[in-house]
Amino acid sequence: MEKQEEFMGLVLDDGVLNTPSGQMSLGDLTRAEFVRDVVSAGHGPSTQGYSPHATVGGAVVGGALFGGAGAVVGGLLGSTVKQEVPGAPEYRTASVKLIFETESSDFSMDIPRDKEADAREFAQSVEKAMKRYKKTR
Repeated sequence: MEKQEEFMGLVLDDGVLNTPSGQMSLGDLTRAEFVRDVVSAGHGPSTQGYSPHATVGGAVVGGALFGGAGAVVGGLLGSTVKQEVPGAPEYRTASVKLIFETESSDFSMDIPRDKEADAREFAQSVEKAMKRYKKTR
């Protein structure tokens, strides 16, 4: 008998995932996934520009490897390390869901932001249980 796991009304127990819509056999599940939809939230700071530490580091490494010319090229390459630039796109999480599917049915559930980590762990537990169940059959 497998250990029972629960998350927001979902119960994983003895070869079955119990959902509010009914039971889904682990042998029939084709998908058990935690999904995060990310969308563009407009424009905000990006990272690109000049860093004095990277310039010096690039020059030192380039000089050690290739002499004077390497120091110049290394310093120039090091100067392209990042800092904020306004106007680049920002991204945000639009929704988080748990999705479970069989050949004939599916179930999805919206997850509150404060439950994301628990949802991810539950989806991983279902995936592991699916693999164990299918291996023993």
